[in-house]
Amino acid sequence: ALAAMLKTIKVDAVYSSTLSRSRDTAEAVAAGRLTVQSLDGLRERNYGRFQGTPDTAPEYIKRATTWDDTMDGGESLAQLFARTRESLDRVRREHPSGNVLVVGHRITNQMALMALMGFTQEQAVKIEQANDEVYLVELDPGAPPRLWKLIREKNLGDL
Repeated sequence: ALAAMLKTIKVDAVYSSTLSRSRDTAEAVAAGRLTVQSLDGLRERNYGRFQGTPDTAPEYIKRATTWDDTMDGGESLAQLFARTRESLDRVRREHPSGNVLVVGHRITNQMALMALMGFTQEQAVKIEQANDEVYLVELDPGAPPRLWKLIREKNLGDL
């Protein structure tokens, strides 16, 4: 669906997480015209002991948005933010202009928007994104970044 939606948009580069679910999406958009560059820094958060735990579990809910909590052997949001920001810095060095598609994961995307838009930690963890939603971030020299979100019919509640 993303490939069909973006088929009339000129995409200059495609980056994805190393996880297959985001890489498969990126490959569909690249459609053999571009090489997808997979970056480890865009992969999903390591939830440590909570890996695979339902996100409705009370202890998970209590700890998941605590900035320095490594989730018992996993990765803190601070660590995730640092590696996501490093990956975005690389993307921006390699592509200082043009249309670049970055396919990540929900929490990674929150950290990416925090880095690109200058959001606070509290703002970043409140960003809701379904698997099929798309954000556009426009970065122009000398202007503040602009954020656009494609809202489809099933997500009209976002308005």
